[in-house]
Amino acid sequence: MADVIVIGGTDSSGGAGLSRDIATLASLGAKAVPVVTAVTAQTDDQVKKIQVLPPEMVEAQLECALRTRVVGAIKIGMLGNALTVALIAGILSKLKNVPIVLDPVLISSSGTRLLDVDAEEALKHQLLPLSEVVTPNLLEAAMLTGMPIGDGAATLEKQAFHFRAMGVPNVLIKGGHSTGDVVVDVLFDAWGDHVEFVQTRQMGSMRGTGCMLASAIAGQLAQGVALEVACHIGQQMVGQAFALRAKNQDGVATADLAQ
Repeated sequence: MADVIVIGGTDSSGGAGLSRDIATLASLGAKAVPVVTAVTAQTDDQVKKIQVLPPEMVEAQLECALRTRVVGAIKIGMLGNALTVALIAGILSKLKNVPIVLDPVLISSSGTRLLDVDAEEALKHQLLPLSEVVTPNLLEAAMLTGMPIGDGAATLEKQAFHFRAMGVPNVLIKGGHSTGDVVVDVLFDAWGDHVEFVQTRQMGSMRGTGCMLASAIAGQLAQGVALEVACHIGQQMVGQAFALRAKNQDGVATADLAQ
């Protein structure tokens, strides 16, 4: 299996970021090649401090990773600032036939900014057009398109059209932050068609689900799996993780995510 480069920040709580990326890919039997963009000091409830790495260091890591490994896919998470976005885009623009999964990490679960405001424009104009699929949640989709938060199929379709106009052919808008008895993630493709992935909503919350989903999709794409199937597998993995977390809280032993 080809390796998957994961670009993002560390999380001292182990709940999200590169920790979640690496664990997810390992459960799929894939090897993660990490490129660190930032170091964060955080708990499950609060981001206490962020240290963004010098962009030149991020650039050097990515160049070395590409020279050392046979890369089947790239997953991008936290980037930090506009210069880092620009340097990464410059390198990735030279690649051919390597699918890029962009998880647009803008704000942490606790509300802390993880991408500078001016870097959002760089993300939209420089990285979105290079990506095979972008995986925003409802808030991120609204922020990047300048539209209201999705409140129905019509709004999501308009947002998807806006993403395609920015150059990304496929968008998976995640419905985890909505309400109701089910969670619906919707994949809009380059032809304007869409498919819904539906799961029963489970109680509680868990950090790092966006990282898990995007990494799972990248891991599948690296194996040549079709995007729709990869998204379905990714959503199923997130559902399994929620179920395992609930069992653990009830004192039941854990099981491997891949089972």
